[in-house]
Amino acid sequence: MQCWGNGYGSEILEGLLTYCFDDLKVKKVKAEVEEENIYSVRILESSLLNYVREYYEGDNLVRLYVIEKD
Repeated sequence: MQCWGNGYGSEILEGLLTYCFDDLKVKKVKAEVEEENIYSVRILESSLLNYVREYYEGDNLVRLYVIEKD
């Protein structure tokens, strides 16, 4: 796809986190991604979210990331 690799996913994630924390006033955001979705994994790995663990959901290996605001 022509838009891939331009940083749009990271920008969207940053905007979502800002919206969740500033507008919705949530304290914790969780993200789950299937390990084979390498582009989404890369975005989460380079974000402020912290890797927590991997687990199986059916046949799919899922990675869990979390960020908390004080």
